[in-house]
Amino acid sequence: MIIKSITLKNFRQYYGENTILFSTSNKRNVTVIHGENGSGKTALLNATTWCLYDEAISLPNPDKLINDYKFYLMSPEEETEVYVELTFQSGDFDYSMRKSVKVKKTLETEMFIHSKPTIELWMTNFEGNTEKVENYTNEINHLIPSNLKTYFFFDGERIDNLSKEGSSEDVKNAIKNIMNINILENAISHTDEVRKRFRIKRSEEGSEEIQSIYENEIELEKEYEMIEEKIANFKSEISTAEESRRATEQQLSEVEEMEELMKNKEDKESKLTDKKEKLNNLDKELRHTLSNEGYLALTTFLSAEIKNNTVDYSNKKGTSSVSKRLIDEIIKSGVCICGQEITEDSSHRQHLLDLASSLDGRKDNVINNLYEQLGMVNEKKNYMIERTRQIRSMSNEIRKEKKVLETELEQIQEELIETDIEKASNLGKKLAELNENIKKNEIDKRIQEEKLKEKKEELDKHKREKEKAEKKQSKVELNRERMEACESILDTFRQILSVREQEVKLRVQNRVSDIFDRFLRKSYKVVVSENYTLEVQNQFGKSVALSQGERQITSLAFIAAIVDIAREQEKEESNTELDDGGVYPLVMDSPFGALDSNHRERVAGNISKLVNQLIVIVSTSQWEGEVENNMYNLTGKEYKLIYNDPTKNPDEPYEYTRIEEVTTGG
Repeated sequence: MIIKSITLKNFRQYYGENTILFSTSNKRNVTVIHGENGSGKTALLNATTWCLYDEAISLPNPDKLINDYKFYLMSPEEETEVYVELTFQSGDFDYSMRKSVKVKKTLETEMFIHSKPTIELWMTNFEGNTEKVENYTNEINHLIPSNLKTYFFFDGERIDNLSKEGSSEDVKNAIKNIMNINILENAISHTDEVRKRFRIKRSEEGSEEIQSIYENEIELEKEYEMIEEKIANFKSEISTAEESRRATEQQLSEVEEMEELMKNKEDKESKLTDKKEKLNNLDKELRHTLSNEGYLALTTFLSAEIKNNTVDYSNKKGTSSVSKRLIDEIIKSGVCICGQEITEDSSHRQHLLDLASSLDGRKDNVINNLYEQLGMVNEKKNYMIERTRQIRSMSNEIRKEKKVLETELEQIQEELIETDIEKASNLGKKLAELNENIKKNEIDKRIQEEKLKEKKEELDKHKREKEKAEKKQSKVELNRERMEACESILDTFRQILSVREQEVKLRVQNRVSDIFDRFLRKSYKVVVSENYTLEVQNQFGKSVALSQGERQITSLAFIAAIVDIAREQEKEESNTELDDGGVYPLVMDSPFGALDSNHRERVAGNISKLVNQLIVIVSTSQWEGEVENNMYNLTGKEYKLIYNDPTKNPDEPYEYTRIEEVTTGG
C-alpha cells in the first residue's frame, strides 16, 4: 500500500480544504511535513486512521470533528460537510476512500450536531475500470489490518511502548499478522470447527451406544480445552510477572545504595542458572544411560549361570570349538579332513568316536562361546555402573552448591526488604511478591500439564473404543472418514505452525538485531524472547535499563524489521500465502523528539532504506541538523503546517491550520 494523497476539509485544526500529495518515488521516497507544537501534527495522523478505520480519533474531545474557525463562521441552522479523503495504491489497483459527516449548527451557537459518518471506497483496476467496494472494512483490513495500524501510523512520543513492560502481546500480534502466522491459526480453528460439525452429524446417525460415546468425547474435549486454557493463562501470568520482575530489578539497580547488592544478586542468579543447567544435563545423561544400558545390570545373574554350566576341557581331548555333529559328518563321509580314509576298523575312526564321546552335544559349545564373549559385556556393565555412580555423585555436589546459592539469594532478598531506604524496600517487597507469584504459577502450570497428559491418555483410549464401536455401523463410516481427514489435517497444520513460529521468530530476531545495531551506538543487542518481549541485553547477556530514547530506538528497530521483511517477501516469488508479503507505508509523527543528535543521525540515515514510503511529521527543531542532512536528498515532497495564532491575529479569533507545499531542492 502506497498513500498517494490526503485531503482534509474543516477537519479539527484544518480550516477549508487542504491537500497533501505524498511522494511515490522509489529514489525520493520521503515526504516531510513540518509543524510546530499545536499546529495539528497529531491531528493529521489521526485523520488518516479515522478515514481508514471505523473508530473514534484518539485526541481530546474526540466527538468534535469540525474546525472551530469554520464553526464560528457558520450561521445558526447552517449545515456543512467535514471529510477526509485518501487515495492510495496497492499492487495494480488504485483506491479512493472518503469518510465524511454532516455538521449542523444549532440556534444555540455553541452547540453542533454530527450526522452518522458516510464512508465510500472506490477501486480502479489495471484496465481502468472503477467500481465501488461494498465491504470496505474487509478490503482495508486486507491491506493494513486495523490491529496493526499503530505500527505504520504511529505517534513517536508513544512508540517506546513496544519495549516497555507488558508489551509482549503487541509484539506477538505484530509478528503473527505480518508474517502470516495468523493464517495457520485461523486454518486450525476453522478445521476444528468442521471436525466438530462432522462429529455432531455422525452422532445423529449412530446408535444409542455411538451417541453415548460421542457425548463422552465432547465432554472430554471440553475438559481438555479448559485445561489448555488454564495452562495458557498461567503462561501469560508468568510472562507478565517476569516482565515486571525485570523492570523492578532495573529500578533497584538504579538506586545507588543498592547497586553493589544487585550486582551480587545478578552474579549469584547467573551461577544458579548454570547449576540448574548442569543438573538438567546430568539428569538427561542418567536417564539416557539407564534407558539404553540399564539392562546390563541383569547380566550379573546370567554370567553366574553360564559359569556354573561351563564344561571343563582341561583333562579332555579335542576342543570345545568342534561340535559332535561335525565329527559325525566326517565319519559318515569316510574321509578325514586330513585326507586319510576312514574304515570300520581303522584307528582314525576310533579316534573320532572317542572325541565325539567327550563332547556333550552342541549345548557345551554354545555355552562356552557365550562365556568367551561375556568378558566384553561385563566390562560395559562395570563402566555403566561406574558412570552412574559418577553422575549421582556430581549431581549431589551440584545440588549442595545450588542450595547454598538459593540460601544466599534469600538473604539478599531479605536485605532488600529490610533496608532503611524506603524506595528500595518497597521495590524489594514487590520483587519478593513477583517471585512468589511466578513460583506459584509455575507449580500450577506443571500440575495442569500433568492433568493434560492424563486427559490426553483418556482421550486416546476413548478414541480406540470409539473406532471399535464405529466399525459395527456402516452408516457412520463416511463421517468417520471425514473426521479422520480433519484430524489428520489438524495434526499437519499444528506441526507446520510449530515449525513456522520458530522460523519466523528467528528471522525477526536476526533482522531486528541487524537494524538495532545500525540505530544504536552502544554495543547492546535486542532479543525477541520466547514470550515475545523485546529485551535489550549487554555484552554479558543481561537485561539493561533503557532511557526513553533507547526504548524508542528499540521499538523503531522492531517496526522497521517487520516492514522490511514484509517488503522482502512481497518481492519474492512464493507458492503459498504463508510467504506472502506486502508493501506498507511508514507514517511517523515526531519520531526524533527523545533522541540525541547521534541517534537522530543513525535513525534518519537508515530508516528510509527499509521502507518503500516514509512520511515524517516533524517540528523545525527535530528536522534541522542531523535529520535534514540525512533525509534532504531522499525527500520527494515537503509541506508546512501554517498555524493561525488568534493572539497575534485578532481579525481571525480562532486557531486553525492550513497546509502549504514547500519547494524542495529535488
